[in-house]
Amino acid sequence: MEDSKERKRSNTFVTILVALILFIIGGMVGGVFSAYWLIKSPSFLPPSPLSIQTTTSNSQGKTIPISGSINLQSGDLIADVAEKVSNAVVRIDIYKRSIYQGTVSAGFGSGFIVREDGFILTNNHVVEGANSIKVTLRNGKTLSGSVVGTDSVSDIAVIRIKETRLPTLTLSDSDKVRVGQIAIAIGNPLGYDYTVTVGVVSGIQREITPPQQEQQIPQFPFFPFDNPFGQQTQQQPSIPMVGIIQTDAPINPGNSGGPLVNLKGEVIGINFLIESNAQGLGFAVSSNTAKKVMNDLIEYGTVSWPSLGVVITENSDVNAKELGLKTNKGVIVVEVPEGPAREAGIKKNDVIVAIDGREVVKSSELIAYIRSKKVGDTVKLEINRGGRKLDISVKLGELKR
Repeated sequence: MEDSKERKRSNTFVTILVALILFIIGGMVGGVFSAYWLIKSPSFLPPSPLSIQTTTSNSQGKTIPISGSINLQSGDLIADVAEKVSNAVVRIDIYKRSIYQGTVSAGFGSGFIVREDGFILTNNHVVEGANSIKVTLRNGKTLSGSVVGTDSVSDIAVIRIKETRLPTLTLSDSDKVRVGQIAIAIGNPLGYDYTVTVGVVSGIQREITPPQQEQQIPQFPFFPFDNPFGQQTQQQPSIPMVGIIQTDAPINPGNSGGPLVNLKGEVIGINFLIESNAQGLGFAVSSNTAKKVMNDLIEYGTVSWPSLGVVITENSDVNAKELGLKTNKGVIVVEVPEGPAREAGIKKNDVIVAIDGREVVKSSELIAYIRSKKVGDTVKLEINRGGRKLDISVKLGELKR
Protein backbone atom coordinates (compact mmCIF):
# COMPACT_ATOMS: atom_id res chain seq x y z
CA MET A 1 0.00 0.00 0.00
CA GLU A 2 2.78 2.35 0.94
CA ASP A 3 4.71 1.32 -2.18
CA SER A 4 1.66 2.35 -4.24
CA LYS A 5 1.52 5.80 -2.58
CA GLU A 6 5.24 6.27 -3.05
CA ARG A 7 4.86 5.38 -6.73
CA LYS A 8 2.09 7.94 -7.18
CA ARG A 9 4.15 10.69 -5.53
CA SER A 10 7.08 9.82 -7.79
CA ASN A 11 4.89 9.95 -10.90
CA THR A 12 3.48 13.33 -9.86
CA PHE A 13 6.95 14.74 -9.33
CA VAL A 14 8.10 13.51 -12.74
CA THR A 15 5.03 15.04 -14.40
CA ILE A 16 5.65 18.45 -12.77
CA LEU A 17 9.31 18.34 -13.69
CA VAL A 18 8.57 17.52 -17.34
CA ALA A 19 5.97 20.30 -17.51
CA LEU A 20 8.44 22.80 -16.03
CA ILE A 21 11.13 21.84 -18.55
CA LEU A 22 8.67 22.15 -21.45
CA PHE A 23 7.53 25.57 -20.13
CA ILE A 24 11.14 26.82 -20.00
CA ILE A 25 11.88 25.54 -23.51
CA GLY A 26 8.66 27.10 -24.82
CA GLY A 27 9.54 30.44 -23.23
CA MET A 28 12.97 30.41 -24.83
CA VAL A 29 11.53 29.60 -28.26
CA GLY A 30 8.87 32.30 -27.84
CA GLY A 31 11.48 34.84 -26.78
CA VAL A 32 13.62 34.11 -29.85
CA PHE A 33 10.54 34.40 -32.11
CA SER A 34 9.48 37.66 -30.43
CA ALA A 35 12.93 39.17 -30.85
CA TYR A 36 12.93 38.19 -34.52
CA TRP A 37 9.44 39.68 -35.04
CA LEU A 38 10.38 42.95 -33.34
CA ILE A 39 13.49 43.32 -35.48
CA LYS A 40 11.49 42.76 -38.65
CA SER A 41 8.42 44.77 -37.53
CA PRO A 42 9.45 47.77 -35.36
CA SER A 43 5.96 49.31 -35.12
CA PHE A 44 2.92 47.93 -33.37
CA LEU A 45 0.73 50.09 -35.62
CA PRO A 46 -0.20 48.80 -39.07
CA PRO A 47 1.02 50.92 -41.98
CA SER A 48 -1.38 53.72 -42.93
CA PRO A 49 -3.79 52.76 -45.71
CA LEU A 50 -3.90 56.41 -46.83
CA SER A 51 -1.52 57.50 -49.56
CA ILE A 52 -1.87 61.08 -50.81
CA GLN A 53 -0.71 61.44 -54.40
CA THR A 54 -1.92 64.71 -55.85
CA THR A 55 -0.78 65.59 -59.36
CA THR A 56 -1.87 67.88 -62.13
CA SER A 57 -1.37 66.77 -65.70
CA ASN A 58 -1.46 68.51 -69.07
CA SER A 59 -2.77 67.03 -72.29
CA GLN A 60 0.44 65.01 -72.74
CA GLY A 61 0.04 63.52 -69.26
CA LYS A 62 3.18 65.16 -67.84
CA THR A 63 3.26 66.45 -64.28
CA ILE A 64 3.05 70.24 -64.08
CA PRO A 65 5.00 71.78 -61.17
CA ILE A 66 2.73 73.97 -59.02
CA SER A 67 3.77 76.95 -56.87
CA GLY A 68 7.37 76.90 -57.98
CA SER A 69 9.41 74.55 -55.83
CA ILE A 70 6.52 72.42 -54.52
CA ASN A 71 6.38 69.00 -56.20
CA LEU A 72 2.99 67.42 -55.62
CA GLN A 73 4.48 63.95 -56.10
CA SER A 74 7.02 64.41 -53.33
CA GLY A 75 6.99 61.89 -50.53
CA ASP A 76 7.45 64.81 -48.12
CA LEU A 77 4.72 66.97 -49.65
CA ILE A 78 3.50 68.58 -46.44
CA ALA A 79 7.07 69.26 -45.33
CA ASP A 80 7.83 70.84 -48.72
CA VAL A 81 4.72 73.04 -48.50
CA ALA A 82 5.52 74.07 -44.92
CA GLU A 83 9.13 74.92 -45.79
CA LYS A 84 8.13 77.14 -48.70
CA VAL A 85 5.17 78.83 -47.00
CA SER A 86 7.09 79.54 -43.77
CA ASN A 87 9.41 81.91 -45.63
CA ALA A 88 6.52 84.36 -46.02
CA VAL A 89 5.07 83.92 -42.52
CA VAL A 90 5.98 86.53 -39.89
CA ARG A 91 5.71 86.98 -36.15
CA ILE A 92 3.96 90.16 -35.01
CA ASP A 93 4.64 91.63 -31.56
CA ILE A 94 2.57 94.57 -30.37
CA TYR A 95 3.40 97.11 -27.68
CA LYS A 96 1.22 99.55 -25.75
CA ARG A 97 2.11 102.57 -23.64
CA SER A 98 1.26 102.74 -19.97
CA ILE A 99 1.71 105.83 -17.79
CA TYR A 100 3.11 103.64 -15.03
CA GLN A 101 5.32 101.21 -16.98
CA GLY A 102 6.12 103.00 -20.24
CA THR A 103 5.98 100.91 -23.41
CA VAL A 104 5.27 97.29 -22.60
CA SER A 105 4.75 94.11 -24.60
CA ALA A 106 1.00 93.57 -24.98
CA GLY A 107 0.75 90.44 -27.12
CA PHE A 108 1.83 88.68 -30.28
CA GLY A 109 0.37 86.91 -33.25
CA SER A 110 1.10 85.86 -36.79
CA GLY A 111 0.82 87.26 -40.29
CA PHE A 112 2.01 86.61 -43.83
CA ILE A 113 3.47 88.70 -46.64
CA VAL A 114 1.19 89.31 -49.63
CA ARG A 115 3.29 91.82 -51.57
CA GLU A 116 7.03 91.85 -52.03
CA ASP A 117 7.14 95.53 -51.08
CA GLY A 118 6.21 94.77 -47.47
CA PHE A 119 2.41 94.48 -47.21
CA ILE A 120 1.31 91.91 -44.62
CA LEU A 121 -2.09 90.39 -43.85
CA THR A 122 -3.08 89.60 -40.27
CA ASN A 123 -6.09 89.84 -37.95
CA ASN A 124 -7.56 93.09 -36.72
CA HIS A 125 -7.59 91.77 -33.15
CA VAL A 126 -3.83 91.07 -33.34
CA VAL A 127 -2.88 94.73 -33.90
CA GLU A 128 -5.90 96.51 -32.38
CA GLY A 129 -4.87 99.21 -29.92
CA ALA A 130 -1.14 98.81 -30.58
CA ASN A 131 1.07 101.86 -30.13
CA SER A 132 3.95 100.17 -31.91
CA ILE A 133 4.47 96.96 -33.88
CA LYS A 134 7.52 94.78 -34.44
CA VAL A 135 7.59 92.27 -37.29
CA THR A 136 10.06 89.38 -37.27
CA LEU A 137 10.84 87.66 -40.56
CA ARG A 138 11.71 83.99 -41.02
CA ASN A 139 15.40 84.87 -41.23
CA GLY A 140 15.26 86.48 -37.78
CA LYS A 141 15.34 90.08 -38.97
CA THR A 142 13.08 92.40 -36.94
CA LEU A 143 11.52 95.55 -38.42
CA SER A 144 9.04 98.20 -37.34
CA GLY A 145 5.56 97.84 -38.77
CA SER A 146 2.84 100.39 -39.43
CA VAL A 147 -0.91 99.84 -39.75
CA VAL A 148 -2.26 100.46 -43.25
CA GLY A 149 -5.87 99.78 -42.27
CA THR A 150 -8.11 97.53 -40.18
CA ASP A 151 -11.63 96.12 -40.45
CA SER A 152 -13.50 94.82 -37.42
CA VAL A 153 -16.31 93.19 -39.45
CA SER A 154 -13.99 90.71 -41.15
CA ASP A 155 -11.27 90.84 -38.43
CA ILE A 156 -8.70 91.62 -41.13
CA ALA A 157 -5.83 94.10 -40.93
CA VAL A 158 -3.07 95.13 -43.29
CA ILE A 159 0.28 96.29 -41.94
CA ARG A 160 3.47 97.26 -43.75
CA ILE A 161 7.20 97.05 -43.22
CA LYS A 162 9.87 98.99 -45.09
CA GLU A 163 11.47 96.11 -46.94
CA THR A 164 11.50 94.96 -50.57
CA ARG A 165 11.95 91.76 -52.57
CA LEU A 166 10.20 89.71 -49.93
CA PRO A 167 8.76 86.21 -50.42
CA THR A 168 4.98 86.26 -50.73
CA LEU A 169 1.96 83.95 -50.51
CA THR A 170 -0.91 83.78 -52.99
CA LEU A 171 -4.57 84.04 -51.96
CA SER A 172 -6.52 81.24 -53.61
CA ASP A 173 -10.19 81.18 -54.63
CA SER A 174 -11.85 80.00 -51.41
CA ASP A 175 -15.10 79.29 -53.27
CA LYS A 176 -13.32 76.17 -54.58
CA VAL A 177 -12.38 74.88 -51.12
CA ARG A 178 -13.85 71.44 -50.43
CA VAL A 179 -14.74 69.77 -47.15
CA GLY A 180 -12.19 67.07 -46.39
CA GLN A 181 -9.23 68.59 -48.23
CA ILE A 182 -5.91 68.86 -46.41
CA ALA A 183 -5.38 72.13 -44.51
CA ILE A 184 -2.03 73.28 -43.11
CA ALA A 185 -1.79 76.01 -40.47
CA ILE A 186 1.48 77.87 -39.86
CA GLY A 187 2.01 80.44 -37.12
CA ASN A 188 3.42 81.23 -33.70
CA PRO A 189 1.12 79.56 -31.13
CA LEU A 190 2.03 80.44 -27.55
CA GLY A 191 5.35 81.81 -28.79
CA TYR A 192 6.50 78.58 -30.48
CA ASP A 193 7.55 80.26 -33.71
CA TYR A 194 6.80 78.70 -37.08
CA THR A 195 4.74 75.82 -35.76
CA VAL A 196 3.16 73.66 -38.46
CA THR A 197 -0.10 71.79 -37.79
CA VAL A 198 -2.11 69.71 -40.22
CA GLY A 199 -5.77 68.74 -40.49
CA VAL A 200 -8.61 68.96 -42.95
CA VAL A 201 -11.25 71.48 -43.91
CA SER A 202 -14.10 70.43 -41.62
CA GLY A 203 -16.74 72.82 -42.95
CA ILE A 204 -17.26 75.78 -45.26
CA GLN A 205 -19.57 78.79 -45.38
CA ARG A 206 -19.96 78.81 -41.59
CA GLU A 207 -21.64 81.74 -39.88
CA ILE A 208 -19.87 82.86 -36.73
CA THR A 209 -20.98 85.46 -34.22
CA PRO A 210 -17.80 86.43 -32.38
CA PRO A 211 -17.87 87.30 -28.66
CA GLN A 212 -19.24 90.74 -27.88
CA GLN A 213 -16.59 93.40 -28.16
CA GLU A 214 -15.79 95.73 -25.33
CA GLN A 215 -15.54 99.46 -25.93
CA GLN A 216 -13.84 101.75 -23.47
CA ILE A 217 -16.03 104.42 -21.92
CA PRO A 218 -14.33 107.85 -21.83
CA GLN A 219 -12.81 108.55 -18.44
CA PHE A 220 -13.81 111.39 -16.18
CA PRO A 221 -12.06 114.67 -17.07
CA PHE A 222 -10.39 114.90 -13.66
CA PHE A 223 -8.42 111.69 -14.35
CA PRO A 224 -5.79 112.87 -16.87
CA PHE A 225 -3.88 109.60 -16.59
CA ASP A 226 -4.83 105.92 -16.36
CA ASN A 227 -8.01 105.48 -14.35
CA PRO A 228 -6.85 104.21 -10.93
CA PHE A 229 -10.18 102.42 -10.52
CA GLY A 230 -9.71 100.41 -13.73
CA GLN A 231 -10.97 100.91 -17.27
CA GLN A 232 -14.73 101.01 -17.64
CA THR A 233 -16.14 99.18 -20.64
CA GLN A 234 -19.48 98.54 -22.27
CA GLN A 235 -20.53 95.68 -24.54
CA GLN A 236 -20.76 96.41 -28.25
CA PRO A 237 -23.08 94.19 -30.33
CA SER A 238 -21.19 91.76 -32.57
CA ILE A 239 -21.78 91.60 -36.32
CA PRO A 240 -22.09 88.06 -37.74
CA MET A 241 -19.18 86.81 -39.86
CA VAL A 242 -20.07 84.65 -42.86
CA GLY A 243 -18.21 82.47 -45.34
CA ILE A 244 -15.97 81.17 -42.55
CA ILE A 245 -13.84 78.05 -43.06
CA GLN A 246 -13.81 75.47 -40.26
CA THR A 247 -10.76 73.25 -39.71
CA ASP A 248 -9.51 70.64 -37.26
CA ALA A 249 -5.87 71.63 -37.81
CA PRO A 250 -4.76 72.52 -34.26
CA ILE A 251 -4.90 76.30 -33.74
CA ASN A 252 -3.92 78.08 -30.53
CA PRO A 253 -3.45 81.66 -29.28
CA GLY A 254 -0.66 83.16 -31.37
CA ASN A 255 -1.84 81.42 -34.56
CA SER A 256 -4.17 84.37 -35.15
CA GLY A 257 -3.39 86.09 -38.43
CA GLY A 258 -1.40 83.16 -39.78
CA PRO A 259 -2.24 81.39 -43.04
CA LEU A 260 -4.29 78.24 -43.56
CA VAL A 261 -2.97 76.79 -46.82
CA ASN A 262 -3.74 73.97 -49.24
CA LEU A 263 -1.33 71.41 -50.68
CA LYS A 264 -0.28 73.90 -53.36
CA GLY A 265 0.90 76.33 -50.70
CA GLU A 266 -1.93 78.76 -51.52
CA VAL A 267 -3.76 80.59 -48.73
CA ILE A 268 -7.37 79.46 -48.33
CA GLY A 269 -7.98 81.32 -45.06
CA ILE A 270 -6.59 83.41 -42.20
CA ASN A 271 -6.78 81.69 -38.81
CA PHE A 272 -8.63 83.80 -36.28
CA LEU A 273 -10.74 81.84 -33.80
CA ILE A 274 -10.90 78.63 -31.77
CA GLU A 275 -13.76 77.13 -29.83
CA SER A 276 -12.27 76.84 -26.35
CA ASN A 277 -14.95 74.44 -25.10
CA ALA A 278 -14.24 71.85 -27.78
CA GLN A 279 -11.41 70.06 -29.56
CA GLY A 280 -10.64 70.40 -33.24
CA LEU A 281 -12.85 73.44 -33.83
CA GLY A 282 -10.81 76.19 -35.44
CA PHE A 283 -11.97 78.89 -37.83
CA ALA A 284 -10.40 80.96 -40.59
CA VAL A 285 -11.57 84.00 -42.56
CA SER A 286 -11.91 82.90 -46.18
CA SER A 287 -9.26 84.06 -48.64
CA ASN A 288 -11.88 85.70 -50.89
CA THR A 289 -13.07 87.88 -48.01
CA ALA A 290 -9.47 88.67 -47.08
CA LYS A 291 -8.69 89.60 -50.68
CA LYS A 292 -11.58 92.09 -50.91
CA VAL A 293 -10.73 93.68 -47.56
CA MET A 294 -7.01 93.82 -48.32
CA ASN A 295 -7.55 95.60 -51.64
CA ASP A 296 -9.91 98.15 -50.07
CA LEU A 297 -7.62 98.82 -47.12
CA ILE A 298 -4.57 99.32 -49.35
CA GLU A 299 -6.43 101.58 -51.79
CA TYR A 300 -8.78 103.48 -49.48
CA GLY A 301 -7.61 102.77 -45.92
CA THR A 302 -11.10 101.58 -44.95
CA VAL A 303 -13.81 99.08 -45.95
CA SER A 304 -17.45 99.85 -46.65
CA TRP A 305 -19.82 96.91 -46.23
CA PRO A 306 -23.26 97.01 -47.86
CA SER A 307 -26.35 96.35 -45.77
CA LEU A 308 -29.94 95.42 -46.55
CA GLY A 309 -31.08 96.98 -43.28
CA VAL A 310 -33.02 94.09 -41.74
CA VAL A 311 -32.66 91.70 -38.81
CA ILE A 312 -33.33 88.13 -39.97
CA THR A 313 -33.63 84.56 -38.69
CA GLU A 314 -33.96 81.26 -40.50
CA ASN A 315 -37.42 79.87 -41.20
CA SER A 316 -38.62 76.45 -40.05
CA ASP A 317 -41.82 74.48 -39.48
CA VAL A 318 -41.88 75.67 -35.87
CA ASN A 319 -41.27 79.34 -36.69
CA ALA A 320 -43.77 79.31 -39.54
CA LYS A 321 -46.46 77.83 -37.27
CA GLU A 322 -45.76 80.23 -34.39
CA LEU A 323 -45.86 83.32 -36.61
CA GLY A 324 -48.70 82.12 -38.82
CA LEU A 325 -46.58 82.22 -41.97
CA LYS A 326 -47.66 80.58 -45.21
CA THR A 327 -44.26 79.06 -45.95
CA ASN A 328 -41.49 77.32 -44.04
CA LYS A 329 -38.80 78.29 -46.55
CA GLY A 330 -36.45 81.27 -46.77
CA VAL A 331 -35.51 83.64 -43.94
CA ILE A 332 -37.84 85.65 -41.74
CA VAL A 333 -37.54 89.42 -41.30
CA VAL A 334 -37.57 89.89 -37.52
CA GLU A 335 -37.03 93.63 -37.43
CA VAL A 336 -36.85 96.48 -39.94
CA PRO A 337 -34.90 99.43 -38.48
CA GLU A 338 -34.95 102.79 -40.21
CA GLY A 339 -33.03 102.38 -43.44
CA PRO A 340 -33.14 101.12 -47.03
CA ALA A 341 -35.33 98.04 -46.43
CA ARG A 342 -38.01 100.02 -44.60
CA GLU A 343 -37.96 102.69 -47.29
CA ALA A 344 -38.45 100.01 -49.94
CA GLY A 345 -41.50 98.60 -48.14
CA ILE A 346 -40.11 95.52 -46.35
CA LYS A 347 -42.15 94.66 -43.25
CA LYS A 348 -41.74 92.58 -40.11
CA ASN A 349 -42.59 88.87 -40.67
CA ASP A 350 -41.97 89.12 -44.39
CA VAL A 351 -40.20 86.00 -45.64
CA ILE A 352 -37.31 86.49 -48.08
CA VAL A 353 -37.31 83.41 -50.31
CA ALA A 354 -34.96 84.63 -53.08
CA ILE A 355 -32.58 87.45 -53.97
CA ASP A 356 -31.72 88.34 -57.57
CA GLY A 357 -33.26 85.05 -58.62
CA ARG A 358 -31.18 82.98 -56.17
CA GLU A 359 -33.06 80.82 -53.66
CA VAL A 360 -32.37 81.76 -50.05
CA VAL A 361 -32.17 78.82 -47.62
CA LYS A 362 -29.94 80.09 -44.80
CA SER A 363 -29.36 83.49 -43.23
CA SER A 364 -25.64 83.17 -43.92
CA GLU A 365 -26.32 82.79 -47.66
CA LEU A 366 -28.27 86.04 -47.75
CA ILE A 367 -25.65 87.92 -45.70
CA ALA A 368 -22.79 86.56 -47.82
CA TYR A 369 -24.52 87.59 -51.05
CA ILE A 370 -25.24 91.09 -49.75
CA ARG A 371 -21.59 91.51 -48.68
CA SER A 372 -20.43 90.51 -52.15
CA LYS A 373 -22.14 93.67 -53.45
CA LYS A 374 -21.25 97.35 -53.07
CA VAL A 375 -22.92 100.14 -51.17
CA GLY A 376 -25.47 101.69 -53.53
CA ASP A 377 -26.12 98.50 -55.55
CA THR A 378 -29.76 97.47 -56.01
CA VAL A 379 -30.98 93.93 -55.28
CA LYS A 380 -34.33 92.37 -56.11
CA LEU A 381 -36.01 90.41 -53.30
CA GLU A 382 -38.75 87.83 -53.71
CA ILE A 383 -40.97 88.16 -50.63
CA ASN A 384 -43.70 85.88 -49.28
CA ARG A 385 -46.10 88.06 -47.29
CA GLY A 386 -49.05 86.13 -45.90
CA GLY A 387 -48.99 83.77 -48.88
CA ARG A 388 -48.69 86.57 -51.48
CA LYS A 389 -45.60 86.80 -53.67
CA LEU A 390 -44.04 90.27 -53.89
CA ASP A 391 -40.97 91.49 -55.78
CA ILE A 392 -39.30 94.39 -53.99
CA SER A 393 -36.09 96.17 -55.07
CA VAL A 394 -33.83 97.58 -52.36
CA LYS A 395 -30.90 99.96 -52.77
CA LEU A 396 -28.20 98.77 -50.36
CA GLY A 397 -27.03 101.12 -47.63
CA GLU A 398 -23.84 101.01 -45.58
CA LEU A 399 -23.49 98.65 -42.64
CA LYS A 400 -23.51 100.47 -39.32
CA ARG A 401 -20.84 99.27 -36.88
